[in-house]
Amino acid sequence: MATRPAARRPKPKWGQTAAAITITEVDPAHEDPDILDAIRKRNSAAIASILDPIDDHSIKDSPNADDALWHMGAQAHHITDKLNLLADLMPVHNRWVRTLDTLPMQVFARGSVNHKGFVLQDVWYVPGCNTNVVSIHKLAELGLRLSISGDTCEIKNDGVLVGKGRKTDHLCELEFLNTISGVPWYLASNATEHMTGDMFLLTDFTSTQPGRPVRTHTGNLLQVQGKGFLRSNNLAVPDVSYVPGLTENIISLNQLTDSGFDVIFNPDGCRVVRRDDAQWKVGKASRSGGQLYRINYLKTAPKDQWLTNHVSC
Repeated sequence: MATRPAARRPKPKWGQTAAAITITEVDPAHEDPDILDAIRKRNSAAIASILDPIDDHSIKDSPNADDALWHMGAQAHHITDKLNLLADLMPVHNRWVRTLDTLPMQVFARGSVNHKGFVLQDVWYVPGCNTNVVSIHKLAELGLRLSISGDTCEIKNDGVLVGKGRKTDHLCELEFLNTISGVPWYLASNATEHMTGDMFLLTDFTSTQPGRPVRTHTGNLLQVQGKGFLRSNNLAVPDVSYVPGLTENIISLNQLTDSGFDVIFNPDGCRVVRRDDAQWKVGKASRSGGQLYRINYLKTAPKDQWLTNHVSC
């Protein structure tokens, strides 16, 4: 009797990694609460230790960060299991992932990566996941353009190459990636208006003479000397004030709400939505310490005033 040949497993699509196929975020409401509580108790001391600024966690993390390989993945967050890669660690509250049929894995913390050609923000630390994955979804949120040709992928920001990868065994292995380009912008709850100290970041600039006083987010009294439009690949914000002497670029929560937007905060950061349609997300920011949130993207201007670059893959 002839035997039936074994079914062939479909090959992953280009740009997917094993992590993209097997890592998914877990909703704790759908899991056994006793199991989650046991995992929390087991991890509590380790989480407290890595978030303690006095502790040198690099000694405790045995995997060699220099050997880290990064792949592209379809999950919603950048993920690593190597604590030594991360700086600026901040807590993550009740977030979980799962690989294959394993128990849920707790996200210990999140931080930034700046190591051997890889510069990333908001990377989740998940011990035991055995992977380092860059989220295609996160790249899209930043307005980065992903293009694929043959065995090569390129990631560009405003036409500038910021990342490159190659196909190896149906996986997209990255050679380098810098997702932090240009100057940072921060959302501040104690600023009265959007403002920057760099006039050259603004287009359609109109000078204000004489200047008028403004209180900055730090409490200093400076002078507004003009207004313009903030426009880049991931930013499209009108009515930004030019304030010479300001050392940070600030988006005002008050000006956003006065302009018809709502800012919804969560433990990891916040998102900006239209007040007349809360499903229409126009911006996102990550916690940066103190009262500041670093802007990932923000587009409050009408769409016809955005730059035309977009993500395609």
